[in-house]
Amino acid sequence: SCDGSHLDLHYENPKTALKGILAWSRTGLKILIYPIYLESSLHGMTTDPLERSVVSYIHGQFVIINEKSNVADAVKTMNKKNAATIIATNDEGKISGVVTDSDILDKVVMAGEDSDQIYIKNIMSYPVITISTRETVNDALDLMRVNAIKRIIVTDSDRVLGIITQESLANVIRTSVLEKTFRPYRALVREHSKPIIGN
Repeated sequence: SCDGSHLDLHYENPKTALKGILAWSRTGLKILIYPIYLESSLHGMTTDPLERSVVSYIHGQFVIINEKSNVADAVKTMNKKNAATIIATNDEGKISGVVTDSDILDKVVMAGEDSDQIYIKNIMSYPVITISTRETVNDALDLMRVNAIKRIIVTDSDRVLGIITQESLANVIRTSVLEKTFRPYRALVREHSKPIIGN
């Protein structure tokens, strides 16, 4: 609404809100935007964290190593890159398995094996579960539950972009619960708040 001295924006669509801000900012009118819309606009995505793209929560703490490499060399590469996960590939460069630092500890160190004589393909988990950048956090959680896994590789076609883990999604779940809990109250406050002209 507009009374000649200020502009009160009520856009349901974040993208529309941003266009409105840019258009009206050139008029000299005071622009009032409610926080819930500004938050959505800045993120450029749905306000429910569980419906956001998995890309928002991936990390790059991984290394890509041929499955024929021995564990000793793989660990050296992991330490250099500060990585916690190995994405194993075959001779064609295709993803063939996944190895975590826990796998190395349990299957090599604790088992008393010689890391020079054990190869990545001997301890890797397969088949590998991947998820595309088009999928949501909810989709990732479903995959983890169905396949009883704690991490998923995020790919764009055949290119590895990163990894999304159960641990990283724990905060997303908590945020989603809080959002759903307080959303009705924020809507109520927004409805009853009356902007003061001139402030």
